[in-house]
Amino acid sequence: MRHAQQKQQERQQQEIKDYNRLARAKAEKPYHIRYYWLYIFLILLGWVANLVSGVTESSKIYSFYHDFMNNLSNGNALTWGMVLVSVILLELLNRFLAQNYFREFVENDGHETSMTWNLVAMLLVSIFSLLLSFTGGFDLVRLTNEKPDNIIAEKMEIEDVQTAYTPLISEIKNDISEYKSTREWKGRLSDKSAKQWEDMKEKKQEIQSQMAGALQNLSLVNLENQVRADSLNQQLKTRYETEVNDRGYGLGFVTLFFIALMYFCIWYKEQYLENKAKYLEAKYGKMEDGRILSLESNVTALPSENSGKLDALEQQVATLTQILTQTPTVKTVKSDEVATTNTEIIKSHLNGSVKKN
Repeated sequence: MRHAQQKQQERQQQEIKDYNRLARAKAEKPYHIRYYWLYIFLILLGWVANLVSGVTESSKIYSFYHDFMNNLSNGNALTWGMVLVSVILLELLNRFLAQNYFREFVENDGHETSMTWNLVAMLLVSIFSLLLSFTGGFDLVRLTNEKPDNIIAEKMEIEDVQTAYTPLISEIKNDISEYKSTREWKGRLSDKSAKQWEDMKEKKQEIQSQMAGALQNLSLVNLENQVRADSLNQQLKTRYETEVNDRGYGLGFVTLFFIALMYFCIWYKEQYLENKAKYLEAKYGKMEDGRILSLESNVTALPSENSGKLDALEQQVATLTQILTQTPTVKTVKSDEVATTNTEIIKSHLNGSVKKN
């Protein structure tokens, strides 16, 4: 019997723990606690947006500084140093203006006339940054994509034609002389050999005519080769420019999206901090210059203000302890029914204490 009572008490204690855990889980948490990880994620995402914007800006700013420092010693290192400083300053200025504007926007629940100049400054810096990023995207694509090499037209010279035909003509000429010397008898050729000899001479004349025609049409052939090469170069250039434009516009619109995302992240950061400030103000008192003025007085006043709640809580704990330690008066009741009955008693006491508070 004692063992059964111990088991019953352990079961009741576990039920109370489960009940308290569910009550804590269902309790509504403050806004800044519920969305804390979203706040951290958007803070990081905002800096990533700054980084993307800075990368595309850097290519445009680099081309600007490179024209002035290209002839200096260590000009490339100086150029990249100036680019890095310029990008960091521009992005920090952009964030500074945006934070100031959105902080006032959130605090005032909208735009007010006194915020106009801040808004104008933010928009001007934003437009300037956007132009650098958008046009810099094209420069970045050109830097990462190698430009196709020009096709050089093959230009033939007179010497090239002579070099191609002269050995062939000399070879045929030697064949003709050798053929005649080997087939001639008593200074004459047979009819068959004479015909073959004439054919060889005609072939030689034909090749010589081809050589003459090639020399005559040499300029025309070179012109055709140049036209063909120019056409291929134009096709390669058009394909390259099309690819640069497609990727450049794509990168430009991605940069535009990230700049807008940066502003959203900054706005949400200020909105989050404003909600947190309102919660702390409602909990501890008014806030001035970021300091809680009545924190000590509120903390000191907590025991006196909540003394009734503390007394009720002590009474509730005493009641629960009594329930857990008391022995059932009816021995014929099953252990499951006792657990159910005691659970209902616990809940009724909890509900009763809540209503009293």
